[in-house]
Amino acid sequence: RGLALSGGQKARLSLARALYHSADIYLLDDPLSAVDTRVAKHLFQKCCVEYLKEKATILVTHSIQFLKDAHQILVLNDGECVAIGSYSQLKERGIDLMAYQRQTDGPNDRRAVKRKTSVTPSIVSCLSEGSEVTDGWEPIEADEQEVKAELKMIGSVESSVYMDYIKAGAGPLLITLTALFTISSQVLTQGSDYWLSLWTNQISEIPEEVDQIFNILIYTSITCGLFVSALLSTTCFYIMCMRSSVNLYNRIFCALLRSPIHVFESSPIARSPVYSHVNTTLCGLTSIRAFGAQHMFERQFEVHQNDNTSTFFLFICTSRALGVLMDTICILYLIAVIAYIMTNTNTLSLTGLIQYAIKCSADTESYMTSVERLLEYTAIKPEAELESTPDRKPPKNWPQMGEIVFKDMSLQYNESPHKVLKDIN
Repeated sequence: RGLALSGGQKARLSLARALYHSADIYLLDDPLSAVDTRVAKHLFQKCCVEYLKEKATILVTHSIQFLKDAHQILVLNDGECVAIGSYSQLKERGIDLMAYQRQTDGPNDRRAVKRKTSVTPSIVSCLSEGSEVTDGWEPIEADEQEVKAELKMIGSVESSVYMDYIKAGAGPLLITLTALFTISSQVLTQGSDYWLSLWTNQISEIPEEVDQIFNILIYTSITCGLFVSALLSTTCFYIMCMRSSVNLYNRIFCALLRSPIHVFESSPIARSPVYSHVNTTLCGLTSIRAFGAQHMFERQFEVHQNDNTSTFFLFICTSRALGVLMDTICILYLIAVIAYIMTNTNTLSLTGLIQYAIKCSADTESYMTSVERLLEYTAIKPEAELESTPDRKPPKNWPQMGEIVFKDMSLQYNESPHKVLKDIN
């Protein structure tokens, strides 16, 4: 992500984008200021001197060590043109370029550049061993913040995720009631079918001895009990799911509020490639139009759209193939137990029930991956406590003076052994 790039990386990326455009005229507004001297020398030699030697290039810079290679030099001071000519012509006229740089640079600029710049290993490796730093500044090697790879789980969702989801929304009592009402609903469903079958057999065998009122009362009682138990089971399950959603949302919200800043800068955004491409295009629409890259982004969108459509089509095909396979298995099963089918009508709906059960199982597995990701974010290590411990709190009359003093302050990236700023006073 662009947010995780350092200043030097952004400068090199912008320069590379400009060079790939292959224009006739280049306006470079101090692209070497965000990198250290060694990298600046390499960029100037490879880009300005070699790659752009056939192009009209206007370079704005404070790095006067590169002026010897310029064909024409224009010296500006406070918005006014002080001198113009080649390097040798300005030198013959006695113009001290270092004096103008000392006017714009403060006494601590060299130290600030030394502390702020960094050299990535990839840039250092592409330099020759004999390259030298012309002004004696020492480049500081530091680890730049990188985007962490997205954590991907392989296989089915673990049972612990289901347990955490249930515990987030229900206690022992609600879990027991939900299980009890669900089992009761299934028992009453089978009981109603059994009683109806028994009632039908009595009518066909000894119709004169059948007590219709009694059978109606029993069947009505079973049906009412089934309705009540199913309603209570659904209500308990709904309450458990809603409480789980609310509690997990509150937990992840609190975890993100207390999480360190580097979590947002280094965590990847996992979205559909189509949506990501559209979002990136809209954010960089000005640059895309400026470089005339509309057709390139249109082709990229078509590629992402084709990949997304082909994947969705494959999902539909596999779903239909699974349905055909399940129907075939059920038909073979029905043929094998044809005698049992004649006495139990529930078996006739076996084909539809198996497909529905497999679909529900696959959907549940898919939905629980979201719960798995939520639980992952709730485990983020938070920042320090909002209030210091009593032994580290400042006195009540603090601050006595309106000033901030930095004494031997050092800064580093999170979990990095290298310090970026050292002993600032």
